[in-house]
Amino acid sequence: MVFCVQLDCLIIASQDLSITAWGLDWVPHVTFIGHNGVVNSLHYCTKANLLISCAGDCTIRSWDVENCKAVDCVHTEQGNPPLCLGGKRNGHPLFSFSAKGVDLWILTSWYTLHSRLNGDEGAPLTQILVSHFPPYYPTRVVCVSADSHIRLVSARTGEVLTSFKTEEKILCAAYCLHKELLLALTEEGTVLRASTLTNPAVLIQTWKGRGQGPWLSTDTVSQRIAKNLPVPGPARCLVLYSSVTDPARALQEWKSLQEQGGHSQTNDRCVDHLKNKFWIIIGQNGGCVSVLTLDNGKVLQRTHAHNSQTVTAMQVYPENSRLLSSGEDFTVVVWRVHPNAAVCLTRQRTVDCSMPQLYLAALELQLALTFQEPHSGSYGLQLFDLQSTKKADFHHKNAHTAPLTGVCAIPGPNVFVSSSLDKTVRIWNKRNQLIWMQQLVAAPQCIAYSGNGQLFLGINGDLYKMEFAQFLPDKYKQTLHYNNFKDPPSALPIPKIKGTHSQTE
Repeated sequence: MVFCVQLDCLIIASQDLSITAWGLDWVPHVTFIGHNGVVNSLHYCTKANLLISCAGDCTIRSWDVENCKAVDCVHTEQGNPPLCLGGKRNGHPLFSFSAKGVDLWILTSWYTLHSRLNGDEGAPLTQILVSHFPPYYPTRVVCVSADSHIRLVSARTGEVLTSFKTEEKILCAAYCLHKELLLALTEEGTVLRASTLTNPAVLIQTWKGRGQGPWLSTDTVSQRIAKNLPVPGPARCLVLYSSVTDPARALQEWKSLQEQGGHSQTNDRCVDHLKNKFWIIIGQNGGCVSVLTLDNGKVLQRTHAHNSQTVTAMQVYPENSRLLSSGEDFTVVVWRVHPNAAVCLTRQRTVDCSMPQLYLAALELQLALTFQEPHSGSYGLQLFDLQSTKKADFHHKNAHTAPLTGVCAIPGPNVFVSSSLDKTVRIWNKRNQLIWMQQLVAAPQCIAYSGNGQLFLGINGDLYKMEFAQFLPDKYKQTLHYNNFKDPPSALPIPKIKGTHSQTE
């Protein structure tokens, strides 16, 4: 047993393998169950506010007594269980000893709170986007909550820079840092365009019905085929594509926006020019994919896909001029984006997935396909080679045990990361092999890569940061690309305003 001075409770390990924290009135505060062997020792670390236990099952576990949560589990040498734990109450390291010797332990925080957004009682995060254009632009994180609240957060400090709230349900969002524009897609298929130069963000334009209506002769569909296709319906997903071939001009315009504040974007001036292109790509009911201009929502191209079934998700990779789309027909379409051609999109390949794809990710010629087998409790990734059209072997023993909540690709080490309701984050190499699994306290709601060796997680409605690089084997760490997060003085703070201005088109 051990007494916790901070919480005024006595913590006792019982013969039934449970650990119970009792209050001064002898009312149990929490009971932890996790060990599969007799608990040999308890130690409370006041610096980390964690209870540490070791048991005959050759594990050392940590517990958050105050918040009634299991934190972590470490397996020690099999057949050599730790017999006792000890150390300074307010510091590191800890020690454990067994029949074979003494081991020293350091408590490591695998992930930390980066920005408190909604709190434990707030709406969960449904989407995280990272805008990463080093070294001259600030790195920013877009957080979309289930209550249709969108926040723009500094990747370096965690400060909420600005926010946008609407009464309509938001399906997804996109953010153009170069133009300081936030895009939000509502459940009705309406695109909202807001300026992030002020706090809160100002709604500038509301675009209804973009890309909808009967097929036209100007669409990339022949009239003969169009007769048998459903009429394109409301948008269901949205991404932003950017092609910046004149970075000096783009940076100059961005700095000018910072100096002018929120005044310049209320004018309908064109935001594209011959070299720098910014497009909105939407996936719609009826299997239509449309390309719109960022400045006024003009439809540049409409094309059909997914066997006329609804387009459910999209992911864009501007650096590779690649777009991925998935549909209710259980396929993923790989598109080539042509920023300087008359035809914006051309289809490269269609991949049959046999099940819906809620999350999309790709690295070079590899596509990460998700699979779900609820009857067997198996959920995971299967990598598909776009060149050889072969799927990598997958070992089901390494699969998640609950539905996935996100997938992202990490260039450099060329690995994929998946998160799940089973409260784990898992890292997979290009051969579809599991190279790391990290157990979390709570289930991550969504996940995104920072572009700088870190993962951002949505947990309990808040934004958390995980030092992704520390999980990688040494040969993978050497291939990570690092750029220091930078918040230029001209980008902060964003001025607060009271008035709003909007246009409906």
